[in-house]
Amino acid sequence: MVAKGRQLTDTLESLLKASKYHDRPDQQVGFRIITPAAPWRGSQLSLSFTPLSQGVMPRVFTRMLKRGLVGDERQPNVIRLTPAVLYNTFEEVGKAVQILEAALKEEEQEGSSGTEAQRDIVAGDSGQL
Repeated sequence: MVAKGRQLTDTLESLLKASKYHDRPDQQVGFRIITPAAPWRGSQLSLSFTPLSQGVMPRVFTRMLKRGLVGDERQPNVIRLTPAVLYNTFEEVGKAVQILEAALKEEEQEGSSGTEAQRDIVAGDSGQL
């Protein structure tokens, strides 16, 4: 079980690093992984979203939840993702990254111009379970 857990997190990290939204120094919509690399981490990866000043993370988090991906939000700009070794598959890890990328793509296209997700957050529906 421990080995599978490491492999799931390693796979998640590899897929996230391959994303076009990873580590964008130009301050466009994106994220960077702030969790230390293996072997100094556990099973979760913390993603810091940019740009911070425009409230990207809450909108991306809401979009993820609407697509069925549950993470853990840490205000003001971090989402933590953790594959659960007992029931997540490698395919689900790949699907999680696809959902995140879709949420980021929507954020990039719509920006902070008062989208539906933004209105949900303003109305108090942060999507937290």
